[in-house]
Formats: sequence, structure tokens, C-alpha cells
Amino acid sequence: MLRGPRVTIRPCGTADVAPLRAAMAEESVARWWGEPQQPGQIAAKLSGDSVAVLPVVEIDGKLTP
Repeated sequence: MLRGPRVTIRPCGTADVAPLRAAMAEESVARWWGEPQQPGQIAAKLSGDSVAVLPVVEIDGKLTP
């Protein structure tokens, strides 16, 4: 985790599924990546056995797309 006065970069967790899906559903994102997966599919990927870590960026405590 990296933390600054206004910005935090941290691993994505299951509490981030809804805001992450909302960001992925935004027109400017979906145009390139397609419609986002269902919340359960996203949560399953986040809690899987993969060694990969999906980082998220928070600005002033809010997840950013």
C-alpha cells in the first residue's frame, strides 16, 4: 500500500466490487472494455487464488475509475 496526503494506492477488496463495477460501466470505459461482469463474478476474481493484485486508487478517500 502506498499512502500520501490525498492519494492512496491499495489492493482491491470485496468492498470495492460495487464502485469498481460502476466505473467499468461508465460509457467511456465500457466502449473499450465491454459491459462489466456481474458483481459475483468480479468478487470471485478478487478472492481467487491468483498471485496477481488489482490495485485501486483512492483520492481523498474515494475510489477513482
